[in-house]
Amino acid sequence: MSPIKKTRAPEGGFTRRDFLKNATLSSFFLMLAQSGLLTAAVLKEIEQAIERGEESWVTSVCQLCPGSCGIRVRKFGSWPVSIAGNPLHPVNRGTLCPKGVAGILSFYDPDRIRQPLKRAGHRGEGKWQEISWEEAIAAVTEPLARLRQKKESHKVGILGGRYRGLMRTLFDKFLEAYGSPNYFDNSFATWQGPVEAIEKSHGLSAEPTYALEKAKILFSFSAPLLEAGRSPVENLRGWATLRRGDPASRGRVVHIGPHLSVTAAKADLWVPIQPGTEGLLALGLAAILLKEGLYDGLYLGSHSSGFNNFKNTILENYPPEKMAELTGVPIDTIIRLAREFASAKPAIAVCGRLEPKDQLAIHTLNALVGSINVPGGVLIPQEADYWVKHQKFQPVVRNAIAQLELLFFYYTNPLFSNPQGDSPQPEKMRETLDKIPLLVSFSPFMDETTAYSDLVLPDHHFLERDQDCPASTMQGFPFVGLSQPVRPPLYKTRHTGDLILQLAKRLGEPVSSALPWDRFQDFLKEGLKNIYDSQRGDLFGTSFESSWTSLLARSGWWSPSYQSLEDFEKGLKEKGGWWDPSYTYEEWGRVFANPEGKFAFATDLPPAVPPKSRDDFPLTLQAYPLMALTGGRNAGQAWLADIAGPHLQIGWKSWAEIHPETAARFGVKDREMIWVESPVGRIKVVAKVYEGVHPRVVAMPFGFGHTAMGRYAAGIGENVRKIQEGDWATAEMPRERITAVKIYRV
Repeated sequence: MSPIKKTRAPEGGFTRRDFLKNATLSSFFLMLAQSGLLTAAVLKEIEQAIERGEESWVTSVCQLCPGSCGIRVRKFGSWPVSIAGNPLHPVNRGTLCPKGVAGILSFYDPDRIRQPLKRAGHRGEGKWQEISWEEAIAAVTEPLARLRQKKESHKVGILGGRYRGLMRTLFDKFLEAYGSPNYFDNSFATWQGPVEAIEKSHGLSAEPTYALEKAKILFSFSAPLLEAGRSPVENLRGWATLRRGDPASRGRVVHIGPHLSVTAAKADLWVPIQPGTEGLLALGLAAILLKEGLYDGLYLGSHSSGFNNFKNTILENYPPEKMAELTGVPIDTIIRLAREFASAKPAIAVCGRLEPKDQLAIHTLNALVGSINVPGGVLIPQEADYWVKHQKFQPVVRNAIAQLELLFFYYTNPLFSNPQGDSPQPEKMRETLDKIPLLVSFSPFMDETTAYSDLVLPDHHFLERDQDCPASTMQGFPFVGLSQPVRPPLYKTRHTGDLILQLAKRLGEPVSSALPWDRFQDFLKEGLKNIYDSQRGDLFGTSFESSWTSLLARSGWWSPSYQSLEDFEKGLKEKGGWWDPSYTYEEWGRVFANPEGKFAFATDLPPAVPPKSRDDFPLTLQAYPLMALTGGRNAGQAWLADIAGPHLQIGWKSWAEIHPETAARFGVKDREMIWVESPVGRIKVVAKVYEGVHPRVVAMPFGFGHTAMGRYAAGIGENVRKIQEGDWATAEMPRERITAVKIYRV
């Protein structure tokens, strides 16, 4: 731990009166005292540290979403009291979203798991026996050794969520040496980028990024850019630059979708469409581009294949007039949008993880106007070279999981956000887990999946552990943020990386030699040395320093701010990380990894037919993420429940947004309780009559409805996934599908 700033308050520090005058600090400590998070003695210790002026700051990384924003943690004595943004971090430049600010609550969460636990009753009954770490390690080592001795190593698996870095590399090394292929990727989300479209048209497994700052026009097809995605904070910064960065040429944003989300409300234009027709509208736009010759022929001639077949297919099967009828968007609007998209370059079309054919239709617009791998366009991020590589998305297969005898969970909660099997309903996943003899969770919180496990080996909180956090900026620049502990662990928890290394040693050869490190910190240090040896990039710095580093790189020079490995390691802790602010646009083989080395136009596109509707379930469910809660991982941070629905001024409950015409049709009044029912179940929520939703749509947020996760999450609202349907039985990667619903009063 290396504080980057240490100050003493003038004239002996803060007085008790000064402390009490600080509304933020006093309310924070009042909450700590009332909830029993800290003892009176500890609170007294913090107050005395404040009076003595023992204030310090530690740089780290927020790990409450995939954005990996840099943070600075304020401390009095040894105790963290608040979190602010790191001004040197290239993603957030000193800013934070509400989740990051409220992260301090998760550190002091009174319901954090404090030591290893062994199930004492039936699964899910909530009865636990506290055990020592030696007993916990033995309870895992024995079945691992037994299965390997029986040559059944393939019956061990790891289910991992949305995290990055050397922890994933460590799991891969462990499974490979142990003899199991079973790492299951549970990182998929509806607000994730169009990974299927990239795999189909680029021939690689990656999530794209979008250089919003330099774009001139942005078409968002139901993409929650300002609520979720790769990095909501960076998207907000890029959005602001697009809109106001160049006074002479203001960028424009168009949001296309059936719901007036926060992203839609902040756009210049919201185009409401029939639910599930985003891909059809994209093809209608493509037909105009092709018919009027508004595509970039020079770009397509050099960087695409299959264009002529695609053109013929579109012009024959997707006339704009028909697309207008199917989507509900007037033909003159489609024509105007197509011409605007083609004339304002660079132009970007963005979507989340819609149906794969819809993703492909939307992403194809970027190819038609030459916006892939160009400044201000769609980019495939570069990577830091230090053992961490793009992992191919490996879908979760329920049948494969059901064959296991031991399953580990790492930062995933499938019994709340189940993306497995033929349905997203948690009950389906529970049926699968019941077939596995031993379930082991590394979670520091008692989420639904941890509460259903047999052993709990709690990890440190992210403010207590060393960890690398690699990602990329929207300009495609790779970076590695360094998360470091701000104080020693509060409880008897252990770094999961240390635990995996201990298990490797207990199992002996060949696992022990494949993972020769004593601690994860040693593994991390060796990985960071690989970055130092790569002679690329530099430590985080000011915008001017970053521009200078980028200029030197483009000129073939490298002049870092550090002189030795020791300087590099010290600078990582002080500034928060390393990055390489240069993107090589000439690397077409990296962007298009298919045999042709070009964008592959497809003719397997959405059928030109109206979305199916049902008389018994006449409405369509639109489930969407909230910036405060995203998918529900942050539900235990009480401050966030207060601001969950900022566009409706609502919180601490689940709601359903219904158009006034729809409300009148079904006899529903604003703020009354209603049932929302699908073919697979029903949930009771508050009705919110809202003009910002299509009359055929019922819009509901993710995040509420936990049955576990502690006192600030359990029993609050309903889990919308209980009534969702899915296509996991046939899909290459798990996703929700359009769900038909009906509503009626309680």
